[in-house]
Amino acid sequence: NYFNPKLFETATEWNIRNMIQGAFSRSNAVRAIVRNDISPAMANWWKVQKKDDGVISRHLSPYEIQPVMPWIKEWPSIAFNRVTTTGVWWALSAGIVIGTVEASDAATEWAEHANRS
Repeated sequence: NYFNPKLFETATEWNIRNMIQGAFSRSNAVRAIVRNDISPAMANWWKVQKKDDGVISRHLSPYEIQPVMPWIKEWPSIAFNRVTTTGVWWALSAGIVIGTVEASDAATEWAEHANRS
């Protein structure tokens, strides 16, 4: 149902008729829900969104199904590296603590038995 511009004298006349036809042929525009809990000035303020110039956001894709799988695959090498780098210090510290406790227990036992005779 569009007007043919060849039937009219000028393109301007065709544009006017096309605008009039378009204005009356379409239904009312669906408007967004009006918020009554905020002022109109704040609604206008929040409508304006500035472009993010150079902002990079990283996130997991919603289609990522296995977010833990890379960690499970790398866990043995991570554990090996941690044990080889810090395991010696943990073993040395545990040996010193256990040796100190055993030596103090032995000294306490010897002191208790030395006073009995």
